[in-house]
Amino acid sequence: QDEMLEYEEEEYEDEEEEYDPWSIWGDGFDFNKQREFWIPDEDLPEDIATDLQSTNEEIQLEATARRQLDPLKWDTFDYWEIYHYFACAKVFTSPRPVWSEQLFRDTRDLYHDFVENDDTSFIGLFRSTYQANDDVYDMSQNAIPYLSGGEKGRGLKAARDIKEGEVIFKATNNTIIFNDGQTLRKFLFAMNDRFSDPGMVCDILIWAWVQDMPCGTPFAGVVDLDNGNLLNDWGLGGSYEEQDYSANIRCKGAALSCYASKDIIEGEELLGDYSDFVSYYAWAELGL
Repeated sequence: QDEMLEYEEEEYEDEEEEYDPWSIWGDGFDFNKQREFWIPDEDLPEDIATDLQSTNEEIQLEATARRQLDPLKWDTFDYWEIYHYFACAKVFTSPRPVWSEQLFRDTRDLYHDFVENDDTSFIGLFRSTYQANDDVYDMSQNAIPYLSGGEKGRGLKAARDIKEGEVIFKATNNTIIFNDGQTLRKFLFAMNDRFSDPGMVCDILIWAWVQDMPCGTPFAGVVDLDNGNLLNDWGLGGSYEEQDYSANIRCKGAALSCYASKDIIEGEELLGDYSDFVSYYAWAELGL
């Protein structure tokens, strides 16, 4: 019997300020910040020099940011400094692939190695990073990844007909929680050291979010090391003012049980509402 979740449907009133799911990542790179570091033209790495001449304005702007980032001070980088240090704007000018299960498994293995060797295992009374729980859940029976194209890039669609109220996926032992920004920062750089594709760090950056936790530290960074991270917000790819509300998945609680808020047919795109679980503009609260 399919697992079901009892819930009460809530009414959501339109807010005066337009909701923007991209604000999950904060305000962006601060080009006005006074940075002492600057790579002169004669010392520019070849890739940055090439990007400075790019006809893509976003790549060119990112190269300007990268020449201001001192690699020796990586442990002070905020979210957007990490994003541009790894040239993520350039990475996302091309479609990113759906990760294989083996790649997720390798990343989870890296995480376990990282935890075993992490020298900041506790933040006060709480672990600096941990798995959400010990649960194992096969979401492939409900949702499958696909290349959705455009602004969304990748997404999820229903693997079968799903009834309203059915749990589609939830936090599991693949859901990783970081209680401080430095531990997440160290993990991202450890990923870059382990894997040859720098775009993997960029993927983790855009898949991660900040969540207000019911206990422990006030905010935590969260990321799924499985395909659950491919759930798109209902408004991505268009104007919120011009679209009807189309989320067909709602997520509840710190344990993030995500259920069908209406009947969903096989092959239909699964769309969530990031405001169910994301704390917007909160990376700075985590030290990023």
